[in-house]
Amino acid sequence: MQKSDYTRIFEVDVKGKVSAKEVREELIIQITTPKKEDNSETHQAYQTFLKSFLGESYNRYIENKKEEVIVHGPEDVMTPLYRNGAGYKAEIENGKIKKLTVNYRYTDC
Repeated sequence: MQKSDYTRIFEVDVKGKVSAKEVREELIIQITTPKKEDNSETHQAYQTFLKSFLGESYNRYIENKKEEVIVHGPEDVMTPLYRNGAGYKAEIENGKIKKLTVNYRYTDC
């Protein structure tokens, strides 16, 4: 199958395009840049809800999420991490990703 056949059969309509290198570089920046702590009322209410919902499992949940970095991407399809809302745990050495674990979450912003 040729690219033109694939495009015609699946009615591909490309809205944006970024390189894998751009995605990797932006991901490394986002993961390694310290994030400010969210102390908003909404976040605190969410934490209170989680504590009541998870009960004794809450502390284990928090411990598992400790090393995770949530990466938020903008709505611009031309950006490397478009509409991203996943949580990442990564081992990065000398600017290279050695290990990457991703927890995807449904985000319909």
